[in-house]
Amino acid sequence: MIEEERYCIDISNQILAIIAILKKTNTSVLNKHIDRCVRNAVSSNDIDEKIIELQNIMKYIEKTK
Repeated sequence: MIEEERYCIDISNQILAIIAILKKTNTSVLNKHIDRCVRNAVSSNDIDEKIIELQNIMKYIEKTK
Protein backbone atom coordinates (compact mmCIF):
# COMPACT_ATOMS: atom_id res chain seq x y z
CA MET A 1 0.00 0.00 0.00
CA ILE A 2 2.87 2.36 0.75
CA GLU A 3 4.55 1.60 -2.55
CA GLU A 4 1.22 2.25 -4.27
CA GLU A 5 1.04 5.61 -2.44
CA ARG A 6 -2.35 4.78 -0.96
CA TYR A 7 -4.11 7.19 1.38
CA CYS A 8 -2.33 7.37 4.75
CA ILE A 9 -5.48 6.70 6.78
CA ASP A 10 -6.17 3.55 4.76
CA ILE A 11 -2.64 2.34 5.47
CA SER A 12 -3.01 3.14 9.16
CA ASN A 13 -6.32 1.26 9.33
CA GLN A 14 -4.67 -1.79 7.80
CA ILE A 15 -1.81 -1.60 10.30
CA LEU A 16 -4.27 -1.39 13.19
CA ALA A 17 -6.19 -4.39 11.83
CA ILE A 18 -2.97 -6.40 11.64
CA ILE A 19 -2.04 -5.42 15.20
CA ALA A 20 -5.48 -6.54 16.43
CA ILE A 21 -5.11 -9.90 14.67
CA LEU A 22 -1.63 -10.39 16.15
CA LYS A 23 -2.87 -9.57 19.67
CA LYS A 24 -5.73 -12.04 19.30
CA THR A 25 -3.35 -14.70 17.99
CA ASN A 26 -0.91 -14.06 20.84
CA THR A 27 -3.71 -14.46 23.37
CA SER A 28 -4.61 -17.79 21.79
CA VAL A 29 -0.97 -18.96 21.88
CA LEU A 30 -0.61 -17.96 25.52
CA ASN A 31 -3.85 -19.71 26.47
CA LYS A 32 -2.62 -22.90 24.80
CA HIS A 33 0.71 -22.52 26.61
CA ILE A 34 -1.09 -22.24 29.94
CA ASP A 35 -3.34 -25.17 29.14
CA ARG A 36 -0.53 -27.48 28.01
CA CYS A 37 2.90 -26.42 29.25
CA VAL A 38 1.91 -24.84 32.53
CA ARG A 39 -0.52 -27.64 33.34
CA ASN A 40 2.23 -30.21 32.68
CA ALA A 41 4.67 -28.23 34.81
CA VAL A 42 2.19 -28.13 37.68
CA SER A 43 1.64 -31.88 37.53
CA SER A 44 5.40 -32.51 37.55
CA ASN A 45 6.07 -29.96 40.32
CA ASP A 46 8.26 -27.89 38.00
CA ILE A 47 6.22 -24.70 37.83
CA ASP A 48 8.79 -22.03 38.73
CA GLU A 49 10.23 -21.68 35.22
CA LYS A 50 6.76 -21.43 33.66
CA ILE A 51 5.74 -18.72 36.12
CA ILE A 52 8.84 -16.71 35.25
CA GLU A 53 8.12 -17.12 31.53
CA LEU A 54 4.57 -15.86 31.95
CA GLN A 55 5.68 -12.96 34.16
CA ASN A 56 8.22 -11.90 31.52
CA ILE A 57 5.61 -12.01 28.76
CA MET A 58 3.17 -10.01 30.90
CA LYS A 59 5.85 -7.38 31.59
CA TYR A 60 6.56 -7.08 27.87
CA ILE A 61 2.85 -6.82 27.02
CA GLU A 62 2.43 -4.10 29.64
CA LYS A 63 5.37 -2.12 28.20
CA THR A 64 3.93 -2.23 24.70
CA LYS A 65 0.50 -0.84 25.61
